[in-house]
Amino acid sequence: MTEFRPALFLVHDGVLGSGADAADVNGPADSADGAVDCIRAFNARNYLVCIINNQPDIAMGLRTEDELRQAHQRLTEALSLEGAKIDGWFFCPFHPDASVSFYRKDSFDRLPRPGMILQAMAELPIRKEASFLIGPNEDSLQAARHAGVGGFLYKGGNLAVFAEWALADFESGAR
Repeated sequence: MTEFRPALFLVHDGVLGSGADAADVNGPADSADGAVDCIRAFNARNYLVCIINNQPDIAMGLRTEDELRQAHQRLTEALSLEGAKIDGWFFCPFHPDASVSFYRKDSFDRLPRPGMILQAMAELPIRKEASFLIGPNEDSLQAARHAGVGGFLYKGGNLAVFAEWALADFESGAR
């Protein structure tokens, strides 16, 4: 029988990665302060850790989906060497103003819509009521609300410390 587990959703740009080159995080050294510790701590709690992100760079022809998947693989491997595990990567390559016509659409997966979170719930054994998201803006929090998970606004600092605070707040009933 499948064991359903809580999930921690991290928005890649602005949370896991920070700064102008957040889309190009290739390893723990490029990640936000405390990111590896955060992921390890939630792995130890038996949480699934999922990364979600809009990827307008694909829609604008700046990289391909394969190149993005390769970057995800490099980061997954680098994190694994640090004892941290990502359980799922979910991204939206679509944008309503895309320069690549194939990607020009207003997708249900694009934040602030909940599609990526719902996709994760369909693919992984996630216990929705025990799951929450850490995101950098109102769009990410809106997606969390629409998907029925908690949401916390991260504005920088040590991600591990922030995630511990968010978990305590979430467990006390804050959503």
